[in-house]
Amino acid sequence: MDTDCDRLDRAFAALRARHMIALHDAGDCQEDGFELCDAAFGRLTEPEQAEISGYCFYHGQDTTRAIEGAGLGLTYCPIGPIQSDGDAEGIALGRSICDELERAGLTVVWSGDFQDRIQVIPFDGKRCWKDEA
Repeated sequence: MDTDCDRLDRAFAALRARHMIALHDAGDCQEDGFELCDAAFGRLTEPEQAEISGYCFYHGQDTTRAIEGAGLGLTYCPIGPIQSDGDAEGIALGRSICDELERAGLTVVWSGDFQDRIQVIPFDGKRCWKDEA
């Protein structure tokens, strides 16, 4: 039986296949998450960097809120300068992320506004432990 964590794993794998940096539990706060995404981007070769469209991550505070029942908040950002609050690239990236999350079987709440984080609500952070014996 799939858990929400399994579904999130699948969604993040699909995002990476779509040339996005997708990180689980990226540091303690949003600033940490951006730093870890920047570091992951910096480890790529120039041709790989040219293919990356953006970042998607959640951090430790998001994990805590999810465990408390508030859902899981995701931060996302396109590569390159942000043009405005209604940045077309940011909105398109947000839609792509929502599509993959929904395809993986998660329920997504997002306003469509680039300034708003994507929420996976509800999100049950428990993992199923399979008997290896």
